[in-house]
Amino acid sequence: MKTLKQIFVIAIVMFVNSSVIAQETTLNDEQKAKIKVHFKESFEKLDLYEEQKPKFKEITKKYALQLKTLKNSDNSKSTKEQEFKSIINSKNKEMKALLSAEQYKFYEETQKERLKKLEYLQKLDLSEEQKPKFKEITKKYAAQMKTLKTSNKRKFVKLKEFKSIIDSKNKEMKALLSTEQYVVYEEMQKERLQKMKEKRKERK
Repeated sequence: MKTLKQIFVIAIVMFVNSSVIAQETTLNDEQKAKIKVHFKESFEKLDLYEEQKPKFKEITKKYALQLKTLKNSDNSKSTKEQEFKSIINSKNKEMKALLSAEQYKFYEETQKERLKKLEYLQKLDLSEEQKPKFKEITKKYAAQMKTLKTSNKRKFVKLKEFKSIIDSKNKEMKALLSTEQYVVYEEMQKERLQKMKEKRKERK
């Protein structure tokens, strides 16, 4: 059972992401492009049919707007927590009605992974000075990973370059984070690598 503080911190982070989607009409071209990529990736991961895509976007935007309204309300933390849970439950109910059993299972797994990631970010407890640099490093090496994944290089070459990318990323993170923060970061990395191994086994 998560504490009120944990849930509320997670909610705040989700509010930030959701608010961007909720106010799509007032965004600049770069922000709109990011939202387009967000939906495109969601469609691909869930393997949505063409007829499901408009409804998926509609549900996502509707509940993003509700989260934005909740964020800006003057309700107490405990009230916001209850309303947050209610919004998420309602959203999940609509998603379950829209998606197939297999799609919804993957949707749930994605939600759990997202919450797990947010919990780790909470544990890292980054300072305001660290946050932009952490984001910059993460994005830089994510782009390198994506390029490597889509390349036509041999498997053993990819593995070697993968390890090199991870080593370089870890080196930069170690320089940025405190000793305590880096321990949490290493824990995050180990879990992520373990999941990658499990997925590879499933494909075999």
